[in-house]
Amino acid sequence: RTLRDPARRKSYLAKLARSEEDGIEDVPIEPAARPRLPTPAPPPSTSAAGSPSNAAARALYDVGLEHLKARRHHEAVEALRQAARLVPNEADFRAALGWALFRQAPADARAGRAAVAELRRALQLDERHRGAAQHLAEIYAQTGQPDLAVQELERLLAIDPAATEVAEELH
Repeated sequence: RTLRDPARRKSYLAKLARSEEDGIEDVPIEPAARPRLPTPAPPPSTSAAGSPSNAAARALYDVGLEHLKARRHHEAVEALRQAARLVPNEADFRAALGWALFRQAPADARAGRAAVAELRRALQLDERHRGAAQHLAEIYAQTGQPDLAVQELERLLAIDPAATEVAEELH
């Protein structure tokens, strides 16, 4: 309801802008911070957890997150793209890359489409990925697509019923 009501939507977007200025919204939710159901082991085509490609991808992912925190969006995109190339089926890498793509050029429709595609890919890989759903909702809200934003917020509530901040945005 918040995003459907023009006055409440304006207030919500202002809150997002304030959070962004404080550096809160630039960083994807860390994997440990979001609840996850047990997932099956990755298929044999992906490397084992201790493999060099996974270690390199994880290091690139960590560097990408640091770039996001420092608002170096171009560098974040490059690092996260490399991580996603090394381990293409890692939802965390895809979600972070999607958010970095959007943050790099929020007014660019092409970048927005690429960001949404990465975030949707993350949700295909892990349908309970809270960060991907949250970032999709934020992108939709910021790009004037309140119905899609509401759908993603509802997905977030389904993933994490205790997410009171999401419930507040919907009412």
